[in-house]
Amino acid sequence: MKIKNIATKIKCAALITLCAACVLPFAACGEEQPVKYGIEITAPSAPVYTQESVGRISDGIYALIYKVMQRQTGIVNLPQATEQRLRGYAEGATQAITSVQMSADDLNRLAGLLNSEDALSAAEELSGQAVLSLYGDISSAVGFVNAGALCYRLALYYYDLSYLMTMDRYNSYGGANLLEEAQSLAQEKADMQNLVGQKNFTTVLRTACALGSLARDGLNEGAANLLTDGEILSLIKAQPFDQIDIGDGGRLTLLSFARRICAGSCAGDLLECAFENGDAPALAEGLDGLLQLLCCAQQRMTAAQAALLRADDADSFISSVFAQFGADDWQLFEELTPVTLSDRYDEIMAKRFGAAYEEYRGSIETHTLSKLERAAGEDNFLQVFEGYVAGFAPCIAFLVFA
Repeated sequence: MKIKNIATKIKCAALITLCAACVLPFAACGEEQPVKYGIEITAPSAPVYTQESVGRISDGIYALIYKVMQRQTGIVNLPQATEQRLRGYAEGATQAITSVQMSADDLNRLAGLLNSEDALSAAEELSGQAVLSLYGDISSAVGFVNAGALCYRLALYYYDLSYLMTMDRYNSYGGANLLEEAQSLAQEKADMQNLVGQKNFTTVLRTACALGSLARDGLNEGAANLLTDGEILSLIKAQPFDQIDIGDGGRLTLLSFARRICAGSCAGDLLECAFENGDAPALAEGLDGLLQLLCCAQQRMTAAQAALLRADDADSFISSVFAQFGADDWQLFEELTPVTLSDRYDEIMAKRFGAAYEEYRGSIETHTLSKLERAAGEDNFLQVFEGYVAGFAPCIAFLVFA
């Protein structure tokens, strides 16, 4: 079965799922070092940054936040008072970034990225893939730790700015819905800090960046082409999936954050529907099971499967992963699916894709879990998998396979 861009879609879907399951936040830096055995351990001296580099960081952050606020409000030319507030937040974010104490060269590279067209495009689009791609570029320039600290701080500034702008509108126009939204933003920011934590934030973004580079560049071109199958296998096995530990409340907060950054896209509309319908808590709970399955697949992965990825043979790769499932894996998979989705999801898809979606939903052949189990390891596995997903969530099947 020929599936449109299936290799990229499968890899990106896994990345976005991991990101939605495990993104943000990062704890404050700069704690005092303890004294051990009578020797005081002191931090290295702070690097010296030029005024020009710091100014470029501030200008880049200001441009990115301005673009995000334009997208969020729909206002092309923001009021002068808002611009001044954004400038103040950009300066505050710059101070937070320089406190990370990256090298002067890293700061210069970061300044260049923040002022790039790719960064502005990511701020304007605010899709999971665009943001992930920008994060990968930043990580390549300044390292995972510095990139994680930067993304955390910008995310918290996003919450602060959204809160203040919502409160400004509330103070100007009133409305219980605006006050409720402002309170929701404040609570979500607190939950990001308290329910997710530094370790999960750093681990997930590192993992997403590493796999994101493979998804974006492929395994048969770019730097990945220099790696052997065994080295690719080692790279994938080195990603610390099993160190991610987030409770239901944290996962729900992350889904809400994903809903915000994907607002206006099809994925954003579907996530918004999940929250409005009360389906989000069940989705957040299911993400833990999905992570368990990913960990199992990672542990069992072989060099032969890495070779399938290099060849962009997603059909055979996915089939081989499911062929390794034991009884417990299939039971967990069954618990994750199927789910009962309301007609509102189909309405969203029909509005987005029109007759193409209606025709797909009416023509796709559905399959049972037992048939899916029998097909594992066979050449037609993805065709059966598509029919299985379409049986309970045609909107997801359409987005992934059509």
